[in-house]
Amino acid sequence: MLRRGRKVVVIGAGAVGTTYIYALLQTGLASDIALIDVNQDRVEGEVMDLSHGLPFIPPVSIKAGEYSDCSDAGMIVITAGAKQAPGQPRAALIQKNAHIIQSICGQIAEHPSDAVIVMVTNPVDALTQFALQHLQW
Repeated sequence: MLRRGRKVVVIGAGAVGTTYIYALLQTGLASDIALIDVNQDRVEGEVMDLSHGLPFIPPVSIKAGEYSDCSDAGMIVITAGAKQAPGQPRAALIQKNAHIIQSICGQIAEHPSDAVIVMVTNPVDALTQFALQHLQW
């Protein structure tokens, strides 16, 4: 699952990103987790909340991260994006989320890595292709 080490960077501190981290904490697969979001206060709050359970799980370090954490990560999970409104098709998110993914990819590209990148942001198929073009790894 993790090619280089056991460090995971999650980009997006919303419901999907924090739920992913919660599940990851329970598996014991990661030794280090870094959470990144444009809202630094939210990241710090989520890290504090998630840290309360650390005594009950396999050893792991969780922190408010920076894009430089991507350079030695084994996996980068991108969950950042606009929320889907009730009844709104996922395809309607493409323009807004493409701008978000373009910004994220630009910052990831500044810290070359051989990490596996997992795209979760919708519409996932189009944004995965978009990210591949912008990362140019």
